[in-house]
Amino acid sequence: MAIENILNSILNEPYMAKMRQHIIDGIEQVYKDATFDGDVSMEVIRSRGRSDSLDGRLDEMDNDQQESIAKLMHTDERISEIIANAGDGTLPSEVVDMRTLGGKVFDIAGDALRESAKGTFIPEKSLKVDLLEYTPVKGVASKNMFNKELVVRGFYINNSGVVLAPVDGSSTAISHYIAVLPNTTYTLTNVFSQRGYLFDKNKNPIQPITANTFTTLENGGFIRINVHEYQLDFAQLEKGAVATPVTPFGGSLPANSVDETQILDTSIPETKLNFKPLVYLPSKNMFNKNNIVKGVYANPTTGLLVPPTDDSIVSVSGFIPVKPSTNYVIKDVFFLRGAFYDRSQKTVSGILTNSFTTPANAHFVRINVHDYQLDFAQMELGSIATPYTPYALKLPEEINQIVNDINEVVNEKNYNESKNRLLLPPKMFFIEDEILPLYKSNIFASVKKDLTSTLKTALIDSTKPRFSYFYEDILLNGKELPTSFQIGVKQYNDQTKNYFKEIAKESVSKTSKTGLTPKIINIGDSLTNRNVAQQLRDKLISYGVTPTFYGTMVNANMSGEGREGWEFENFIGMDNTYNTSPIVRQLEKGESTLTLNPFLKLATEADKSTNPKWCFRNTGSNQEVSYNDSIDKTGNFYIFDFAYYVSTQEIAMPDLVTIALSTNDISQDGIDALAQSRLALEIMIKQIKKVAPNCKIGVIPSPSWGSTDTGNQQWETYVATWIENCMTDVLNYQQSLSGIDIVPIWCHLNRDFNFPYSEAKDLSTINQSKIATRTEYIHWGESGKKEYTNALAAYVMNVI
Repeated sequence: MAIENILNSILNEPYMAKMRQHIIDGIEQVYKDATFDGDVSMEVIRSRGRSDSLDGRLDEMDNDQQESIAKLMHTDERISEIIANAGDGTLPSEVVDMRTLGGKVFDIAGDALRESAKGTFIPEKSLKVDLLEYTPVKGVASKNMFNKELVVRGFYINNSGVVLAPVDGSSTAISHYIAVLPNTTYTLTNVFSQRGYLFDKNKNPIQPITANTFTTLENGGFIRINVHEYQLDFAQLEKGAVATPVTPFGGSLPANSVDETQILDTSIPETKLNFKPLVYLPSKNMFNKNNIVKGVYANPTTGLLVPPTDDSIVSVSGFIPVKPSTNYVIKDVFFLRGAFYDRSQKTVSGILTNSFTTPANAHFVRINVHDYQLDFAQMELGSIATPYTPYALKLPEEINQIVNDINEVVNEKNYNESKNRLLLPPKMFFIEDEILPLYKSNIFASVKKDLTSTLKTALIDSTKPRFSYFYEDILLNGKELPTSFQIGVKQYNDQTKNYFKEIAKESVSKTSKTGLTPKIINIGDSLTNRNVAQQLRDKLISYGVTPTFYGTMVNANMSGEGREGWEFENFIGMDNTYNTSPIVRQLEKGESTLTLNPFLKLATEADKSTNPKWCFRNTGSNQEVSYNDSIDKTGNFYIFDFAYYVSTQEIAMPDLVTIALSTNDISQDGIDALAQSRLALEIMIKQIKKVAPNCKIGVIPSPSWGSTDTGNQQWETYVATWIENCMTDVLNYQQSLSGIDIVPIWCHLNRDFNFPYSEAKDLSTINQSKIATRTEYIHWGESGKKEYTNALAAYVMNVI
């Protein structure tokens, strides 16, 4: 009975008993249908496949297996025959043989032939010299695999293998594809922080290079590395796990590879000449401004070239050869001076002082300069800086002597009125019976060695008349001088010419100001900070005057505004850096620091409208933009405001303010300091007078610099001009503002003996005299402080 009929019977049967029988019949029929006859299980039946029985199916499978084994044995015999008969001249064996090249089996013989044509699989050292058309010169390949000539500038490859342009403005470059070996260790030196990428033999990217020392993968074939442009000259990729000194990419020839017969006509050695050539010698200045890298400086810690963190415009010299354990001196350089390098130009240490001794393993230095210092930066042998000389090649000494002799004769006959001009103030201040020296070497713009002996100089008292000649210095007593006198000079060339300056005298007695209690603020730099207030206080007390000194800087319990390392620009907010730290506003009352400026107030609209050149940004830059020069006029600007200063600090309005600045400006900014300092002086004077019209202001131009070679150079190049600028500007301010004077301390401060010396040593074993070397030309010793204080006290006593 078919299964369909049984199902219909179950569905249509009205009686339960008969329905059970139909269900039993249906189950039995399903089993019979699945097993055909009902004599084996369903799984075994299905295993028969197309055979009549399971045994038959298994026999068929045995036959198939025996046939496959026979075919494999035949193939194996054929392969053995091909190998045995390779090269016997039969076509199949020759073709098979041609598929193998350099140990590699190609899919077809044509691929092997094409690869062979490239020369890729020519075995090393298999080509003989007699097979070449020329005689080769054997060279030595450089260990450095990085070729700076094959780079793509303006891009770098990131850690995802994507070539990008840097978003921060960095000047970067990517190397070409440099072939490397698989499973091999390499080392990088002086590269970009994202070092590069590893590629396979088909130049498909594999993974980034994350360490300077790395091992290529089994499928590695090429790498590309990233460098800053300033690293191009000393980046290196080499085989091995240890970084070695950088050598240029390329190769070198062994000695005597080229003889004189091969030298070009334009390159003849001295040995070929029948005369001695005139050989030029280098000047004492070892710094070559034409061999620099702009926009970066040598980090004193790492020796690497890095861009400045602020907007300083700096450059670094090339590698300057030096001798180990030898004294050198540099001047007019960046405050981060540079670094020492060994014979392989690897960093040894930083240069920390202007005068230094090279380490025992140092063979090169690189020095850092501001761009405005390029024309007068100098590095020379020795421990004492001498006047600037441009880097150049010079004639031998015997010829130079002839030239110098000629120049000396010419100079003796031609008196230079401009260079030898007088630097005398319009007014001098005295305390009766207190002697002040006037030093002849300080009253001329020139520092010519024989100037004091060749120029007749006299103090002229027309009331007597009396002419007091002096050859180096003269001692002045205000009690003996007329109210006006002259200092005159007679020229040694043109006997008809004299030069002189009319000087007004102001003088008081020692007891004339007894009982006064003046309020004083001393504004200045380290020269002011180092005990000037203490010594001035003691001097005034000896005259019966009891001063009170105000300021936010405290030294030895004395207050003032002497700020070590500060320039005019720092006080007015034009330069908001101290060393590498930003200077910010001091908003609270109290003691200050060198990175806080208590004088800066947020500029109002009236400030910006009335004095746009006086208002500056405060971004931590060493050259802030003024409101006048800013394209974007939005945001905050700040101004030097004396009223804000005395109000915030709760300081009583002073009776006297002294301004003694410009030394750091000249030292650090050179010629640029003159215009910047004049602007700053104008701002300070007018802002003080605005709120304190009765306050006396004493302007102290840069006092006498020590008469070292550097000090003399600074005096002639900058200081003399700055003194003249100050006198000119103060004279102009006096037309509308009262109580402003030049304090001529430079006239009364000895330049030869007031500065510190090294430890004195015996001149010889039989001579009791000593010899010492001057170690400073800016900060005076104790005798200098006393001369400074005496001249300053004379001014104070006359104006309080």
